[in-house]
Amino acid sequence: MTATQGQNDSEFYTPKPTETKCFKSALECIYKELNGTARTECEDPNHRIDEGLESLEIKIDDLNLTTNLPECACELWTQTSFSEFLDNYKSLLQRENAAAGK
Repeated sequence: MTATQGQNDSEFYTPKPTETKCFKSALECIYKELNGTARTECEDPNHRIDEGLESLEIKIDDLNLTTNLPECACELWTQTSFSEFLDNYKSLLQRENAAAGK
């Protein structure tokens, strides 16, 4: 089974586990990066990007948090490789799931 892989020179705005006020913005940033850069620059033979986008859309819609705070803008996050982007995405979701008691 082939995993989704980004090109060696691809960079992604990468939210890190963050305070609650920026959580929804962080998820929206991940969504934009997956739907934009990842979709155009990554190999995805198993359609994992689409699966991730579907899950993110549900998670974002279910959140009752403020978004669009200037200090939470996607462009303020550091740009990293695809593998680091995915690792931080995973950490962000694990932190949220732990906080929610899931």
